[in-house]
Amino acid sequence: MVAGTVPVGKTPHWVAASSDGKRAYVSNEGSNDVSVVDLTARTVIARSPRIRSVTNRHVGSHVFD
Repeated sequence: MVAGTVPVGKTPHWVAASSDGKRAYVSNEGSNDVSVVDLTARTVIARSPRIRSVTNRHVGSHVFD
């Protein structure tokens, strides 16, 4: 079920959630950055052009610089 959508950067590719479930980190391939989304407010609270990769694995979420 989709609860809502949040516009992020160009060509969103991967998403990882923080361990507390309050934020999501979206890797945007087209704009070469990462959007930080406040999941409660459903808004982008930051964008970082420095972070290149986001992964969500079985052992947890990671953001790579």
